[in-house]
Amino acid sequence: AWEAAHHVFPKKFEVFFAKVKDFNIHDPRFLTWWEKTSHGRKAWEYNKAWERWFQVHRTYTEKDLLDFGRELMLRYGKSINWRP
Repeated sequence: AWEAAHHVFPKKFEVFFAKVKDFNIHDPRFLTWWEKTSHGRKAWEYNKAWERWFQVHRTYTEKDLLDFGRELMLRYGKSINWRP
């Protein structure tokens, strides 16, 4: 079974993403489907990865966010819907 579309850029960190002008985490390109059985288990560690990233990166660009989002999606075997 599938859950609702998963935010590649978690809503939990929306305040950090908002530091990049016009970066919209709700853009459909930044959503992906995640299997219900694995989403609950993986969501916590996925969010921890973002949390650690923001602790290290005090300043960042849209490209930085897209690159790390792409890296995480690949790590979890998920496809992305945007171009580099």
